Amino acid sequence: MELPKYRAYTRDLDKKQIETLKSKYKEHAKVSREGFLNPSKKERLLHITRGRDESNREISDFFYEIRERAKSAITDMQLLCDTLNEDQLEQIFGARESFTHEKQVMVGNYLIVNLLKSLIPYSFQFGKDKLTQEQLKEREWRKHFLSELIVEGLLWYFHSGIFKSDSHLNLLFDALDTITVMSTGKKKYQRTVERGISIVTF
Repeated sequence: MELPKYRAYTRDLDKKQIETLKSKYKEHAKVSREGFLNPSKKERLLHITRGRDESNREISDFFYEIRERAKSAITDMQLLCDTLNEDQLEQIFGARESFTHEKQVMVGNYLIVNLLKSLIPYSFQFGKDKLTQEQLKEREWRKHFLSELIVEGLLWYFHSGIFKSDSHLNLLFDALDTITVMSTGKKKYQRTVERGISIVTF
């Protein structure tokens, strides 16, 4: 049986796609600030550097460390959300990417949005107009956490007071209800008017 190689851990990217990613993360790869990915790890992931004589065990250990560090970093981000004040959180999650275009500094998407766009990519982002059934099955795991993420967002809007009319709140609830039923096969929420409009689980 063939031992794991890099292709067992990374996307199947062609040369053009790799060059696009190198350009996208060019500046970030140079950042020496401590994080769960140091510059050498970033360069290995971007195919900039790679040990020629790496053993299969070394490659396996490398990606194991990446996974564990990533999970730890996510928990660290949760710790920040639970401890920092609104001003500090806004400076982190309300920050937008900046880039230079025609010698002018431009402002792009929110950094957290960029993360989610990479986590839940559309097929055309990597040059595949139509996914095979096998590829669709491989990506299906996302629906479980994504449905919970969307539900949490809808619940936040529902209780935030931003939407005040019954018609708007009904739209929010209908979306929430449809997503949970389609993803879990069960009805998890119902409306109650005992104390105004709210959502309860059952």
